[in-house]
Amino acid sequence: MKSFPVLLALAVPALLLASCGGHEAYHFPSSAHQPQTITLVDTRTGESVWSQEVPVGKQLNMRFMRRGDIADGQGWDEMRWSISDVGRDQSGTPSTMRVPPPSERRIETHVRTTPESRPEPPTPAPVPVMAAPAPAPKPAPARPARSTSGLVMPDPKQPAPK
Repeated sequence: MKSFPVLLALAVPALLLASCGGHEAYHFPSSAHQPQTITLVDTRTGESVWSQEVPVGKQLNMRFMRRGDIADGQGWDEMRWSISDVGRDQSGTPSTMRVPPPSERRIETHVRTTPESRPEPPTPAPVPVMAAPAPAPKPAPARPARSTSGLVMPDPKQPAPK
């Protein structure tokens, strides 16, 4: 008897295939204890044609756009993929690329070394806090200049005596 994880691994793609009207769709969430790297392999050559490290706390969304029989008949399929928050089907505009048809491709998952921490959100640059400028000091009232001999010099702002 097959174990539950093996049966689940076989059942999930079949359910996804049935729910998408013949199109394949996969979602690969990545967590601290299961950080994933997903690779698409061309089974004719054994070559890895595409690979993506899924950041912790995010999920990879993959969708193959062409019906399997059409893609197999023409020898290629179109894959759309995006990285989003876990539980979201898509975020932004997906990337698109031409890939081998279903009969000639394999999706491999690799769990990276665990645990892996969630990336820190970018810290915004600190905004300098500037104090309000201090008001300019009021100028002291002008005093007449004094000489050392005790004579008072005339104030240049006053009119000359007549």
